Amino acid sequence: MASTQPSKTFKITVAAVIIAGAIAWLETRPGEGAEAAKKITAQAENNPRSPIQPAADIGQQRLLPEMTIRFTKGTYACLTRDALQEFMAHGAIGEATKLNAMVNSKTNPTGPCVFIDPSQVVKVVHVEYNIPDNADLGLLEIVGTGSQSSNGAWALSVGAEPAP
Repeated sequence: MASTQPSKTFKITVAAVIIAGAIAWLETRPGEGAEAAKKITAQAENNPRSPIQPAADIGQQRLLPEMTIRFTKGTYACLTRDALQEFMAHGAIGEATKLNAMVNSKTNPTGPCVFIDPSQVVKVVHVEYNIPDNADLGLLEIVGTGSQSSNGAWALSVGAEPAP
């Protein structure tokens, strides 16, 4: 039986997303914020233990609607954007019980989030990038490859790549 516990990789990914979001926020502020963001980004990219790596290093490319993709280390996807945001917030501050309560499973069939296994291939139906030149972090709406639904689950693009 697959574990519904968030993996260490997922926790690191959530931390990287939060850091990337903070950097993006700083970069949009005039004056000192932009300089601080550049300094933080440079430090993170030069630290081999940092989960933040330049897009060229991790092979990220801009994803487009109708592409079939897979998540190299798996990811969580939620039925709504709000659920995904709540899920990430619980993970970021270590609320494991609340995080696990959001994961759909046999014992929790009403959980709004599911784990997308690395072997699964999904189709992108909608993509949003808040920072147009940054392919590292986008918001994806995804469906199963055979689905005709126009409404999918929401996931972050971190670790996503075009399916072979």
